[in-house]
Amino acid sequence: YKAGAGTLTRKKMDKITKRLMKEQNYVSAIGEKLVIIRGRAGTGKTFKLVRIAYELALHKNKRCLILTYNKALVGDIKRLLFHIGLEHEGVDDNVEISTLHSYIRDLIISLGLVEKKETEVSSPNDLDNNRGKKEKKVLDDFLENYDEYLDEITEHIKVGSITHEDIKDLIKSREQSVLWDYLLIDESQDWDNKEKNILYKLFGSKSVVISDGVDQMVRKSKRCDWKLNIPEFETTTERRSFRQKNNLVNFVNAFAEEYSLGWEVEPIKELLGGSIYISEIENDFELFKREKNKCLVDNTAYDFMFLTPPSLVNSGDGFSLTKEYEGHNFKLWDGTDKDLRSTYPDNLESHRLLQYESCRGLEAWSVVCLALDNFVEHKIKYFQDEEIEQSFAFIQDKEENKRKHAYQWSLIPLTRPIDTLIITLKNPKSDFSKKLKTLADEHSDFVYWEN
Repeated sequence: YKAGAGTLTRKKMDKITKRLMKEQNYVSAIGEKLVIIRGRAGTGKTFKLVRIAYELALHKNKRCLILTYNKALVGDIKRLLFHIGLEHEGVDDNVEISTLHSYIRDLIISLGLVEKKETEVSSPNDLDNNRGKKEKKVLDDFLENYDEYLDEITEHIKVGSITHEDIKDLIKSREQSVLWDYLLIDESQDWDNKEKNILYKLFGSKSVVISDGVDQMVRKSKRCDWKLNIPEFETTTERRSFRQKNNLVNFVNAFAEEYSLGWEVEPIKELLGGSIYISEIENDFELFKREKNKCLVDNTAYDFMFLTPPSLVNSGDGFSLTKEYEGHNFKLWDGTDKDLRSTYPDNLESHRLLQYESCRGLEAWSVVCLALDNFVEHKIKYFQDEEIEQSFAFIQDKEENKRKHAYQWSLIPLTRPIDTLIITLKNPKSDFSKKLKTLADEHSDFVYWEN
């Protein structure tokens, strides 16, 4: 199959994956026990969560909340809804997509643990008059003090000042932003145990559906075990890639094998094609323009996404090359800009640009991995987490630990594209770049090396 020669558009791919998803029975246990959808990147976990939520809303009139990792992913899921055509009149009111931090923020307000930023009185939902008398924190510094807020909620639950009766009162008051019939959690492996325990207290495990990304950790290094002390749960494991075309799946599998990462997914035979371009030019605008024009035949600028290492980001001020990119007709939604982090991209005529460490869960028709070798070096340099080091305790060489961690991290950006993966290099002579050259030579029918 000649890479780039096919006509498997996004619309056709969505029809194929939607049909294949319908063949799976993963909803029979919902409401009866904890349901775990397990799989590696691109195996359709988020798709399944969205579909479950809409099925519950449409056929059972249930209110469902999907909690995800960041604002950019909220926008991506909304885009997914458009593609798979799950919109139905009245159903959207019963399905909400939010970030974890937004939900916890609403929760501490609703439980009366903190006053709303814009008021100077206790929350009207204060469940304990005595609690209303204590000095309350405002939410200006919510993210900075997030762990402290979690501890406060946990302590109230532990001592019984937040009880099942309090939760029932919230249900009666129809606190729309907090209480839902079902909770669907994306990337559950990367949650904190305190977050998990709080949500189990609110919902119970039988009203929870989670997706488990196996080994794609971003926030922390130790996996969150949602099955611990839960007597009834059901796990479904998906090994096929519902996101990427065959050539991309085979390339990522070969990459993982090269570095002994123990990572593999199966390609779906109907999803033919896919191309990989590796350039020795860090900002290869000629290549970007050529591939953007291909992408725009059946997609929008939103579907041509850029990922950047920290070295190309000015602290707090966003991407350092914005003017240069816009000068080459690449209008960017800059997810590295602190002023945009509280929003999600909704302009389909702008290219999304995010740091590598914010891209998990996202997808695009074409993805540009800028200076990927520089990002790998960054992950190696800042490999200091003792828990991560312990997780690779079977490797004696600490330097090898660092490299393995960085290469494992590289799988996240490499599994973002559907059709086209573009990798640029800062140093073509680095060890990482040389390994990529070897892989390119071994798969020269669909991997193109440009210099």
